[in-house]
Amino acid sequence: MAWSCDMVVADKMCDEHCDELLDMFCRDCGKAICEACIKLYHLDHDWCKLSKLISEFHGHAAEKAVLIRENQIFGLRRNLTTILTLKNENAQKNFEDISGIIKKKERIIDAVNQISDRLIKKCEKDYTRIDEKLREYENDLLRRLQDCEDIAHAYEKSSDLISGYQFILMEQRLKSHNSFIPPMDFSKERDLANFVNCSLDYDKVEQMFGKVEKKDNSILPTKTVNVQQARQGSDKRMLYTMFPLADNQAWSNVQNVKQNMLITNLMNLLELTDACVDADCVSFVSLDNGDQIFVRMLDMRVCKMGADGVLNELRSTYPLSPTGVSRGAESGILVSLLDKGLPVSVPPTGGALLHLSEDGALLRKYDVDIEKTRFFPYPFKVVQNNNLDLCVVDYLRNDQTQLRVLTYDGEFKFEYNGRNLGKKLDISGICCDNRCRIILSDCRNHVVHLVNSEGVFLRFLLSRVDGMEYPLTPVIYRNTLWVHCAFGKTKVLKYEKDVNNFQHQ
Repeated sequence: MAWSCDMVVADKMCDEHCDELLDMFCRDCGKAICEACIKLYHLDHDWCKLSKLISEFHGHAAEKAVLIRENQIFGLRRNLTTILTLKNENAQKNFEDISGIIKKKERIIDAVNQISDRLIKKCEKDYTRIDEKLREYENDLLRRLQDCEDIAHAYEKSSDLISGYQFILMEQRLKSHNSFIPPMDFSKERDLANFVNCSLDYDKVEQMFGKVEKKDNSILPTKTVNVQQARQGSDKRMLYTMFPLADNQAWSNVQNVKQNMLITNLMNLLELTDACVDADCVSFVSLDNGDQIFVRMLDMRVCKMGADGVLNELRSTYPLSPTGVSRGAESGILVSLLDKGLPVSVPPTGGALLHLSEDGALLRKYDVDIEKTRFFPYPFKVVQNNNLDLCVVDYLRNDQTQLRVLTYDGEFKFEYNGRNLGKKLDISGICCDNRCRIILSDCRNHVVHLVNSEGVFLRFLLSRVDGMEYPLTPVIYRNTLWVHCAFGKTKVLKYEKDVNNFQHQ
């Protein structure tokens, strides 16, 4: 056993046997002991007299010092040099980033000043032009008003003195004023662009600084975990849905297995109970109290199973088939429904979303807009964003998926149809982070999309370059992003700080 000089203890009494001197040394335990300790605890250990140990120490001290310098000290100094280099690089990078931000800030402020000055000058120019024209109208109307006053006064005071010629002239003057008597609309003179109140898009302003989000550049490596693939006959067990409970534990729904599986240490598949979900289960969530809620597509039911394994029906969805379930952002659960078990070429007659309480009571239904037009043909999965938007994976009839987003009030917000990657968008899973960004796994194209809350594509989080193949299920758990892929591989990645344990799908 390796030892150091701080292990050497002299002239010290044993704490347990107060009258015994610590004059022995156990090499196995690496500590000073007394003779009584040997008899009680260390008979089978490698022990010796402390004086012998000191003699060995004196005989090999110089040699030991050389080894320490060649190994521990050299390695520690090498790593210290690396850390100091990284500190300098980090300081330089920080200085460059801040300098760049300040320069961009000055350019943006200068551009904003130029734009605002130009708009102000245009407003002043338009004001002057319109004001001059209105002044012309004002003077003309004042002149006509005075003329009408004079004619009225003449008729009142000296009508018997007015000749026929004067009468004709005054009538002609009155007639010339008639076109100015009806109410006039001067709005057409204001041919300006209207300035409307609008919210500042901070994401777009941030992009003006040239900010590019990057994957975590930590010194520590990204953790990729291979989940063991158990077999049932010749079929591999593929994970459909994951619901993390801890950093190294998750519930999962497994293909071709009649139970949900508890993955512990991210390496072993453990069954929950024989009374668990049958193969009809395609989606489930786990509640804070440990209950699980899942949907049965063929039976058209939403069910709940308690920690005791008792199965209860929460709600029948007949005549629609439930295909997905997720937890609401604030309360309850969301269920997506199809009128036909899976997408087919025949146009659907149904398709809806249900917002249910955890006891199955209907809180709200989303199916048609105010014009009775259906929101989606085949809503297959749904999650609720932190801003309460409903994010729906919708199947199209041409073997393609799209993301359709509704507001909580049931108004259509936007749709996202992916990027030009050569293959049709195939959204296999969806979740949201605490900044209301939407994460989509695209199984067919082997990428994970990041979209903001307004439907703008931000970047690919993962692709084949990162070893991503056939991603099925993205999940945000605390400060990590879990992405389960086909063939039993699960990537667990650092995502960002302070990501809430919010949405699982």
